[in-house]
Amino acid sequence: MPWEPCFLVGLAVLATADGWLLGQLAYERDTLDFYYPLTRWIWEQLRAGVFPAWVPGIFGGYPLFADGELGLSNPLVLASLLALPANQAVVLLRGLHLALAGLGGYALARAWGRSGVAALLAGSTVAFGSFFSAQLHHENIIRSAAWLPLVLACTERAVRATGRSRRRWTVGAILGVAAASVGLHIQILAMDLLALGLYVALRWLFVATGGRALRTRGGVAVGAALTLGPALVGVSLAAFQVLPLLELAQFSPRGEGLRYADSAAYSLTPYSLVQLLFPFFYRDAANQEWGLWTHWEAYLYVGVLPLVLAVFALCTRWRQRRGDVQLWSAFALIGLLLAMGQYTPVNLHFLLTQLPGMGSLRAPGRFVLLVVLALAMLAAAGLDAARACARTARGRAAVRRAGWVTLAAAVGVLSFLEAVRALVIVNPMAVRAAADAWYLSLPRDTYPITATNVLAGLSDATSFTLADWRRWSPLVLLVLGSLGLLRLSAGRGRPATALGIAAVGITALDLLLFGWQIHPRAVLDQILAPSPAVTALAQDVRRNLPSFGPARVLRSPAVGQAAPDRLLVQAPGVDDADGYSSLEFRWHRDYLARARAVGGALLNAWNVRYRLEPRQFGQLAWYEGVQYFPPNPILTLLPAVVPTSDGFRIPPAARVSEVRLVLALVGSVEIPQDSVVADVEIVRSDGMVAASVPIRAGTDVMEWAYDNPTVRTRVQHARVEVAGLDFEGAGRETRLLSFTRIAFDPAVADGSELRIRPRLERGELRVYGGALVDPTGATIQQLFGAASRSQYTVVPSSDRSTVLLRNEEALPRAFVVPRAQVAPTGGSLDVMTRRTFDPLQTVILASDSAPTALPLPASIAQAPSSVQVIADGPSGFQARVSGAGGYLVLSDTYYPGWKARIDGVETPLLRANLLYRALVLPPGTYQVDVRFEPTTPWLGAGVAALAAAFTGALWLARDRRPARGAAPRGGLARVLP
Repeated sequence: MPWEPCFLVGLAVLATADGWLLGQLAYERDTLDFYYPLTRWIWEQLRAGVFPAWVPGIFGGYPLFADGELGLSNPLVLASLLALPANQAVVLLRGLHLALAGLGGYALARAWGRSGVAALLAGSTVAFGSFFSAQLHHENIIRSAAWLPLVLACTERAVRATGRSRRRWTVGAILGVAAASVGLHIQILAMDLLALGLYVALRWLFVATGGRALRTRGGVAVGAALTLGPALVGVSLAAFQVLPLLELAQFSPRGEGLRYADSAAYSLTPYSLVQLLFPFFYRDAANQEWGLWTHWEAYLYVGVLPLVLAVFALCTRWRQRRGDVQLWSAFALIGLLLAMGQYTPVNLHFLLTQLPGMGSLRAPGRFVLLVVLALAMLAAAGLDAARACARTARGRAAVRRAGWVTLAAAVGVLSFLEAVRALVIVNPMAVRAAADAWYLSLPRDTYPITATNVLAGLSDATSFTLADWRRWSPLVLLVLGSLGLLRLSAGRGRPATALGIAAVGITALDLLLFGWQIHPRAVLDQILAPSPAVTALAQDVRRNLPSFGPARVLRSPAVGQAAPDRLLVQAPGVDDADGYSSLEFRWHRDYLARARAVGGALLNAWNVRYRLEPRQFGQLAWYEGVQYFPPNPILTLLPAVVPTSDGFRIPPAARVSEVRLVLALVGSVEIPQDSVVADVEIVRSDGMVAASVPIRAGTDVMEWAYDNPTVRTRVQHARVEVAGLDFEGAGRETRLLSFTRIAFDPAVADGSELRIRPRLERGELRVYGGALVDPTGATIQQLFGAASRSQYTVVPSSDRSTVLLRNEEALPRAFVVPRAQVAPTGGSLDVMTRRTFDPLQTVILASDSAPTALPLPASIAQAPSSVQVIADGPSGFQARVSGAGGYLVLSDTYYPGWKARIDGVETPLLRANLLYRALVLPPGTYQVDVRFEPTTPWLGAGVAALAAAFTGALWLARDRRPARGAAPRGGLARVLP
C-alpha cells in the first residue's frame, strides 16, 4: 500500500487528537444546541434497544429520522454510536470523514496522473483547507461533502475506462452519491450533484481535443449518463432518507422558500479574499471576529504553499493541451462566483436559487468547497510542474522567476500592510469614513459591528508581534515557498523530490494549526452539565409525575444553560415546548410565538407545566420606576380575549395605590379618543373585583406608530407620555411606548391579584412592564417576568441566575373535550385567541383534517371522561379512556405518520388546536394506541431497492463482444484521454 494514504489518515487522527486524548471537541452554538445533545439522546435510545424515529422532547414532538441531520440512516453513524460512547463516536466520525475527504482528493489527483507526492498535497489541502476545518462542527455538512472528491475520482476513472471497467467505476460514483445522500445536508448534497454536472461539462469543454466531444453524439450521451446516472441512482439508493426529509421540508418555513436577501446571507465577501493569505485577518487580539458574516461560513484558505503552487500551475501550464488546468480554473471561478453570491455583478447564485427547491437554501459561502477542491488540484498540478521544470534549463529559469516573484510578493504584501497600519495611526477618521462607506454598507450579519471595531481590527491585523504567530506566519511561508522554488531551480532529481515532500509537510502543519484555531474546544459533557435550576426541574417532575403525568417546560430565550435541545440530556423525561432545528414546523413557530405573547389558555392547553426564567434580564430599560424590555412585551391583549387567571400576583398585606404601566397600542389608529381599551382590576382572594380603573386611548396609551407620517394623519386619539422606544420590521422603524399611572383611591389593601382585561375591538394592547406602588410612593413589586404571574409557583432551587416556576393550571398531556369547532385554513390561532376559548370544552379542528361526521351531541358536554396514561414515549402513546365520549386531545405535535387505534381498530387522527393531535371517541371504555408508523420511509425503501437492483446489475453486467472487424464501442473513450 502506498504510504501517502496512510499519511492522510494520520493527519485526520492528529486533527482530532484532542478528542481521543482529552475528550475535547471543537464546537459552536449548533454543536451545543442541536448536534451533540441529540446525538447523546440517540445514543441512549439505541443502547436501550429503541430506534428513535420520533423525539418527544423538543417542539412538543419532532420527526427525528425525517430531519436526517443526525444521520439516523447513515450506517457509519449507527455503527459508531452502537460501538462507542457518544462523545467518542463524534470524534471518530469527524476524523473518518476528514480522512475520506483527503483520500478522495488524493484519488482524484492520481486519476489525473499526478505523482504520489502531488496527490498527497491535493488530499491534504482538500481535507484540512478552510471548508472542512471551518465546518467541522456541522456534522452533517462534512458527512455530505466528504464524498464529493471520491465521486469525482470515480467519474474520472469511468471517463477514461471502457466496458465493464467503466460501469464499475460508475457504480463507485453511484455509491459515493448515495453515501452523501444519507449524510444528510440537503444543500451540500445539491452542491455535490451540481459539482458533478459541472465537472463533466467542463471536462467536455476543456479536455476534449478541439472541442469535438460537444459534437460527438456518443460522447455526449455517455457524458450525460456519467452525470445523471450517479445523481439519480445514488439519490434513489438513499430514498428511504431523502423522501421523509422532503416531506418534513413541506411543513417548515423552508418549504415556502426564502426571500433572496435571506438566501444570500453568509456570502463570501470580496474583502474575505484577503484570508487566502491571512486566514485570521478578521480576528482581533481578543479573538473576536469583525468580519461581515459568521466566520465559519465565509472562510477561504488552502494554505500558502498550495496557493503559490496553484498560481505557478496557471502560469506555466495554461496552454497545455491536456486541459486540466483550464478545467480546474473554471471550476474554481464558478465556485467563487457562487460563493460570493450577492456581492458579484454576475450573480450566479441568484440564478441558481430560481431552480426548483434551491430557493429554500442559504449560505452561498459554502460553495467555497468547490474552490478549495479546485485549488487543491491546481496545487498538485503546480507541484508536478515545478518538479518537471527542474529537469530542463528553460524550466529551471521559469522556476527561478517564480521564486523571485513570490519573494517580491511577500515584500509587497508586507509593505502594503505597513502602509495600512500607518494610515490607521495617522488618519483614523479617514479609515472610519472608508469603513462606513465601503465595508459596513454591505449586506452583513445581525451582530453589531462599528467603524471603531473595524479600526481596531485593522490595527491588530497589521501588527506583527513575535507572540502572535498567526499574523506573521503567512509571510514566512511565502518566503519559504520562494526559497524552495529558488532551490529547485538550482538542481534536479532528489532535491525536487525532497522539496516536494517538504512542501507537503509544511502545508500539513500550516493547515492543522489553522484548523485548530477556528473553533473553541472543550469537553462538551462538562459544558452541558445541568444547572441547579434544571436539576430542580428534573427532581420536581419526578416527584409530581404520578399526579401530573408527563410535563412540558417553556424556557425563556434568555436562559443560556438550558438552551434549545439541551434538556434532552440535562433533564431526561422533561419535554421542551421549544427546540432548535433548521426544519422547525410552521405550526410550531406560529403557536409558540402567540403562546409567548398571549399566554393563558394557549400555554395551559399545551401542557406547559414549568417555565424557566432568568432572575435578571440583563440590560433592562427603566422609566418612572418601571422596568421593561422593549423587544418583548410581558402581555399581549387581543380583542375579546378573556384571561382566566393570567394575572399578576400581589404580595400579601400590600396596599396598592397606583399601578404604573409601559404599554402600547398596535394597529389601533382608528380607536377614538378616550375609548376604553382595557380595565385594570385588582381581585381579592375570593375572586371578587376590589377595584377597577379603565385604560383609555389618547389618555393612557396611544398607537405606537403615532409619529409615522402616514399614520399621524389618520390616528383618532391624542399623543400621550412616551416611556421609550421599540423598533419594528427589517427597516427598524421607530415605535413609541406609552406611559400611564393608574390610581386607586383609596388604596386597595385586600387584593391578591392584578388583571388587565381587554376591551378592544381591533388591534392589540401590548404591556411591556409595570410596577405596583404603595401610598408612600414606594415600589411594591415589578410586574415583569413569569415569576410575577399569579398562576405560577416558584420551585425552590439554589440557582442564582435562573428561576423555576410551576404552572398550577397546566392541563394534562391528554384530556377529553365534548365539542369541536372547525377552523378555516390558517385560522386556528385566530379562533383560539380572538374569541373566548376554553380548551377543556372545545377543540379547534383544522379544516384539512376535520372529520366528515358532525360534532358529538351537546348533551355529553357535562359528562366527564377519565384518561389513564399507560405509556408515553418516543415509540408512541397508550391510554385507557372511559366516559361518555368526545374528542381525545393529545397536546403533542401532529405530523403525518401517526396512526391512532381504538381497541385495535384504526381511526382517523386529526390536527387540532393548530398543533395537537385529536381523535373522536365514542362512549364507553377503550384502550387508545397512538403510534408513529410513517409510510414515507417504506416508500423510499422500495425506491432504494429498485435502485440497488439496478446498481447490482450494472456491476455484474458482462460486455458483449463486438463482431469481428467491427469498430469498438465507447465513443467517449475515443474523444477523451
